[in-house]
Amino acid sequence: MPVFHSEKKDAPEWAEVEDFSIIHLPCDQKQSFTQQSKRELYIVGRGFPVFTCGTIECKVPSGGYFSPPLDFKEVKIYAWHHDVLLIRVMGHWESIATAGIFELFNVSNPRRDGLPYDKYKTSNIDNHYHDYDEYWFFYEGRAQVVAGGIIHEVGPGDCLVTPMGWHHDCVSVKDDAHIHAGWFAATPRGKKRIGHLHEQRDGKAIPQIPLPSNNISMP
Repeated sequence: MPVFHSEKKDAPEWAEVEDFSIIHLPCDQKQSFTQQSKRELYIVGRGFPVFTCGTIECKVPSGGYFSPPLDFKEVKIYAWHHDVLLIRVMGHWESIATAGIFELFNVSNPRRDGLPYDKYKTSNIDNHYHDYDEYWFFYEGRAQVVAGGIIHEVGPGDCLVTPMGWHHDCVSVKDDAHIHAGWFAATPRGKKRIGHLHEQRDGKAIPQIPLPSNNISMP
């Protein structure tokens, strides 16, 4: 089940992320969150929030993230001068490879990798795999994405989770708009390489979770 949903607690059992939520905080407003899981992460999708956690206080720009210490009790967030959008991620990961935000959109000359869905592809991203599980948290726009050879429709409040060694990609963005999403790359394993990996350059992908039936058909 590569797609799960915000606050529904339907993440796969093997996933290091257990749940997530999209938080909207109006300008100059404050909100507090108590610890709900062993590890938590706040990815800033928009704005410039100030995080306070015990003796820690820091401002985090859009695209950055705040990771509370293991023994935290409460995180206080202040929307400094701007509206803030956050992705709150909860789970039990050992470490963080990378995290941030990204944008997907349609282009006139997309990269094609000789895959069954190439003739449908219009997005700006490439087909790739990782040495860690990766999570895409969607908060604006709708798209067709592919993971492990299966295409899924996703939109705000959805998370695409791709296990280590699974190829994944975005086929197209709906209504020729832009997709805004956060990403979280969990505990690196194997060769522990960071970033997009491609078989021609980096070697054959070794999936850590069995792949689904590789039968791509466009919905």
